[in-house]
Amino acid sequence: MAKKKKAKVKIVYRVPTELQLRIELEKKRLKVKQLIPYIEETGESTQDEGGETYTYTVASEVRKLYFEAFEKVGLSVSTFAAPDMMPTMEMKDGRIAIVGAFEICDTKTGFTVRGWAAGCGRNAFWALNTAQTLAMKQFLLGNFGANWRDIQDEEFHNADGKTVQEMTPDETLQSITESVGDYMAMTKGERDKLRAADKKTKKSVKKTKKGKK
Repeated sequence: MAKKKKAKVKIVYRVPTELQLRIELEKKRLKVKQLIPYIEETGESTQDEGGETYTYTVASEVRKLYFEAFEKVGLSVSTFAAPDMMPTMEMKDGRIAIVGAFEICDTKTGFTVRGWAAGCGRNAFWALNTAQTLAMKQFLLGNFGANWRDIQDEEFHNADGKTVQEMTPDETLQSITESVGDYMAMTKGERDKLRAADKKTKKSVKKTKKGKK
């Protein structure tokens, strides 16, 4: 009896389409957003005019947070330059402003997406380095969408009683427009009182955070 020949199994390797590769990269970008939904403020500064104080997170800490997350999900971010995407720099009054391109890469497939970001430095000899660092910071924040925790976001309600988290994009825009209109209609004294109350709230929140630690 003749032996039956085994049927050969033909394996077809399909090259992923650009859309499929983009989808995989976007899935990883969403994972990063889940890993870093919020960024805590670590610094405080006072503006030159008006003496208003604001909080921020230093660029090195933002970079550290994101690069640790990239290692977990399989992404990398780096500066990028090409003939049609060269960084531009402008110097004025001791300040240096840079607009540069950055690239997000899926380390598994090699697929990349690119974008622009700007940074400004004014600390003399280190202005160029500062501008480049801040451009990277803005690119990371703009592309991975982390927020700063703000007690005002939790307390703010629009005319319908909705919080910021419950509003649609159109409702958020409308509320901001109305708030700006109300602010512009205030007298200088009313604005000063509002700023003072805001500072008091921020100091109270800061003390509460320190107490919890």
